[in-house]
Amino acid sequence: MRSAAVMVTFAVLGSFWGAGECRALQSDLAGTAGRIRDAWLRHDMRAVVSGPDPVEIRLPNSRPSRPLAPAQAAALLASFVDDAEETEFDLRVVRQTGDDLGYAEALRKFVVSGTSEELGHTVFLGFQRVESIWRLTEIRFSPE
Repeated sequence: MRSAAVMVTFAVLGSFWGAGECRALQSDLAGTAGRIRDAWLRHDMRAVVSGPDPVEIRLPNSRPSRPLAPAQAAALLASFVDDAEETEFDLRVVRQTGDDLGYAEALRKFVVSGTSEELGHTVFLGFQRVESIWRLTEIRFSPE
């Protein structure tokens, strides 16, 4: 059902803007998500949440945060990943869901320091396009 809605959205966008422009917006979103993935793997949380906009974060088994200023969001994420060694951050889905909204779904695999068991989360990244720039607005975690 979700796939059908996404396909209809792309069809409408394609007829309104032209297929090339629609693909370009999707590509820009994928590039933004890719830069976040690269920063995450380096544990560079300031780069993950770079930008002027607040970011809502929902850590596993917790309520959503109020939108946090980028520096606060980076500090929260840094403390969350501090004792983990990232083994994978695989972008599985990157989709534009409207004129100015999109998301990415990633599989995060990691090993906590002092252990050998690989753990994982699904990470959802929410984006909003403002003046042709995709900005991260939300990060949610779900156990794998």
